[in-house]
Amino acid sequence: MSDIVRTQLLGNDGARQARQSPRLAARTSLETLLTLRQTAALLSVSEKSLRRLVAYQRIPCVRIGRQLRFLPSDLLRWVSARREGG
Repeated sequence: MSDIVRTQLLGNDGARQARQSPRLAARTSLETLLTLRQTAALLSVSEKSLRRLVAYQRIPCVRIGRQLRFLPSDLLRWVSARREGG
């Protein structure tokens, strides 16, 4: 994953920690949760498409009541797992 995308998802400090130790970064910092709108914009998909991915359990999310939130580190892993080509 490129440093630019990692920085967008995790911020400067989170990207630095993730490069050093992904597990340590996840345990030592409380990540800011992204809203559905923010996540859709970040992934360049519509909110409807993102809701569909959530409904079919194709993308990791956190439910807080009826609200959907997304962890940047989960999105980074999700995008990395779907990367094609090398």
